[in-house]
Amino acid sequence: MNLTQRDRKFLGRESAPEDIQVARMTGSFVYDARGRRYIDFLSGWCVGNFGWSNRDIRPKARRRPDYVYPEYLYRPWVELAELLAEISPGKLQKCFRATGGSEAVEIALQIAMAATGRRKFVSLEGSYHGNTIATVSIGSTEEQEPYPNLLSNCLKISPPLDARAAARLERLLKRKDVAAFIMEPISCNLAVLIPEQEFMETAQDLCRRNGALFIADEVACGFGRTGRLFASEHFGLEPDILCMGKAITGGFAPMGANHRHAESRARRRRRSWFLSNLRMAPVVCRCGHRHGAVADPERNETAESRRGHQCVSPRSSRGDGLRPIGRGPRTRNGHRR
Repeated sequence: MNLTQRDRKFLGRESAPEDIQVARMTGSFVYDARGRRYIDFLSGWCVGNFGWSNRDIRPKARRRPDYVYPEYLYRPWVELAELLAEISPGKLQKCFRATGGSEAVEIALQIAMAATGRRKFVSLEGSYHGNTIATVSIGSTEEQEPYPNLLSNCLKISPPLDARAAARLERLLKRKDVAAFIMEPISCNLAVLIPEQEFMETAQDLCRRNGALFIADEVACGFGRTGRLFASEHFGLEPDILCMGKAITGGFAPMGANHRHAESRARRRRRSWFLSNLRMAPVVCRCGHRHGAVADPERNETAESRRGHQCVSPRSSRGDGLRPIGRGPRTRNGHRR
């Protein structure tokens, strides 16, 4: 059997893979097994925002433990959490470790329920937040058909995100039984949906007035994907919880995290536990710390926006045989977390 046949036999996929056998990736380029070079417009679905094999992110060889039990004290965990708090918008401070974006969102939903004592969530119709039962429950309704036992009490508002959507959100939140409103500040799964500024300001105010938490899912749109370090900054948002993933390590290792507000609105009323054995393994933690340090601390411009011209260089415009890759997903699950 050739590689394609073996892939079909042993790997679970929703559709056939692209006809590219990847050998290596550097900067904005992907190289196949035959040595052909492709311009990578896909960036691993928002993972390689700072370019592949970035030497500033790659962890240097040094003595470190292979594994640290989550209940121990470990300096790199604290240093990374401090760095994420420094570069995050608003007063986000407390970091919860995760293995990826789906788990980061899952933890955020648990924090919201524990903090408010409520069970309902409001999200955007057509959105995508992950592949777990809870994240599918708050995601696009049309993708929920295969799963008959999703969470109840998951409410939706539909785009466009304008005054009418804000009025709908107000009707849902004024009942004061919603734990959190969750959205991507700029929604990748909704054709790069950019909300109106007034909607974002109103949504944040409605959450505060009605005791619901505002969760900004920045797993896909964070770490420079929109030209600012976090998409929330385009709107002046100060979310109660911010979810991170994908580009947080530049693709060197899987990792997710979320930061919650330092003040009492996001404090847990009930005891809750978010322990996982493999969250922020030492090598993952090192990648995350180096990646965070690459970002512009002023958060006005990121390395991605400064170096974006490299994606399509003068050389590629001369037709030197470069092949672009980056076809859109066939389904929601193109956005793997």
